[in-house]
Amino acid sequence: MCASWQQYEVAPGGSADSDTGVAAVSRIPGSMEVWWIGAGTSVEGAYWYE
Repeated sequence: MCASWQQYEVAPGGSADSDTGVAAVSRIPGSMEVWWIGAGTSVEGAYWYE
């Protein structure tokens, strides 16, 4: 079974620098979490668990 990505907002617009890059981590096998700077310099995140 393949799970879909779940997306969420970490912090509202104006919370981050627009020049910041993407971060990703895999804490356990079969998972992935990513964070990025969204529109309006919000901090966005998403996760996927197998």
